[in-house]
Amino acid sequence: MVRRSVRTASVVLACAAAMSAAGTTTAMAQTPARGTACTTSQTIRITGLSFQPPAVYPGQSSEATATVLNCTGQQQQAGAQWMGRWIGSSPGIPAGCPVIDPVILQVNLAPHAQGSSSIGYLVPSSCTASALVVTVEIIQNGAIIAERSATLVIK
Repeated sequence: MVRRSVRTASVVLACAAAMSAAGTTTAMAQTPARGTACTTSQTIRITGLSFQPPAVYPGQSSEATATVLNCTGQQQQAGAQWMGRWIGSSPGIPAGCPVIDPVILQVNLAPHAQGSSSIGYLVPSSCTASALVVTVEIIQNGAIIAERSATLVIK
């Protein structure tokens, strides 16, 4: 697995079969998220991960957004590693779907602040997958401290 650090506010990937992805990471206001509790051992917690729109046809794109919370009273920096996997009727990558390389976007959070990291996925018109499962891992000091997955339905 190849890991790349991305220091810009956005990143664009071009994959072989016209697959593209755009990502951003945003630190939001220093307001604690309501209804989100942290355990005493957590530094950063993923409070949500979703696609907008949640379902697309081949040839369309969707944006995955992870919402994260700094559980501490100190500034936190971490990486949000995005990984995608096509789902089809048989094992392996479905016909017409490109390999998706992992991408790391930096996340900077003020004390007790909520922020987000987003990345866009285009489903090539030739892709025969029925879904795209995206996983985001929050990495800090070389360790995965939080992880969540979401599924994009392909109509």
